[in-house]
Amino acid sequence: MEKAVSQGIKVITIDNRVKTDKVHSFLATNNKKGGGLAAEKLVEALKAKNIPLKGKVGLISAMAGIQVLTDRDQGFLDKMKELAPDVKVLETRYTDNDIVKALGAAQDLLTGNKDLIGFFADNNHTGDGVARAIKEGKLEGKVMAVAFDSDPEEIDSLKTGALQALILQDPYGMGYKGTDFAYKAVMGQPIEKEVDTGATAVTKENMDKEDIKGLLDPTTKKK
Repeated sequence: MEKAVSQGIKVITIDNRVKTDKVHSFLATNNKKGGGLAAEKLVEALKAKNIPLKGKVGLISAMAGIQVLTDRDQGFLDKMKELAPDVKVLETRYTDNDIVKALGAAQDLLTGNKDLIGFFADNNHTGDGVARAIKEGKLEGKVMAVAFDSDPEEIDSLKTGALQALILQDPYGMGYKGTDFAYKAVMGQPIEKEVDTGATAVTKENMDKEDIKGLLDPTTKKK
C-alpha cells in the first residue's frame, strides 16, 4: 500500500487497521466503544431481571491476536469495571472462531462457576455458541448474554431471549462510504483521515425497526 501511495494511487482502508499511516483514509468501527456498548447492554439486561451486579461473567473470544477483537474485549472489560466493579470477568476463552468450541467453552464456564450471571461473545460465531449453551441449559432469563455482529442464528437467539443484545457494525456503510471516499480522493476533494462508522445496540425491542433491519441483514440494503 505504501508503494501504491508513493506512485500517486489513492488508498482507502476499511475495517482493519494496517500498520502504516500513509493511507488516505481509514473507515472502521471503533471496537473499544463497541465493546463498551456491549457492557452497557449486559448491565442493563442484568438490572432488568433484578440479577445483582456481582458474581461472574464469561468472555468468549473468537481468536487471540486479532486487533479488532482485542479492542472489543478491552472496551468491554473497561466498561464493566466502571459499571459493575463487583462483577468478576473471567479469563478470556479463545475458540478458534468455531461455534462448537464456543459452545463447549460456555458450557465449561457454566459448569465450573455456579455464580455465572452473564456472557460477552465478541463475534457472531462465539455468539452462536454462547446462545446454544444457554438454550441447551434452559437458562434464558437467568444468564444474560450480549454478542457482536449478526447472523440468522444470532437473530433467532435475540428473538427467543438466549441473547439480550447484538452489537452491530455497518459493513454495507463501510463499503459504500469507502467507495465514495476513493472517488473523492481521486477527484481531489477533501476526505477525513479516519472515520468511525459506528456501532449500534440491537435488542428484541428495536430489532424490527426499518433502520435496524438493514444492519441485521446488510444484504437488504443493496435492494
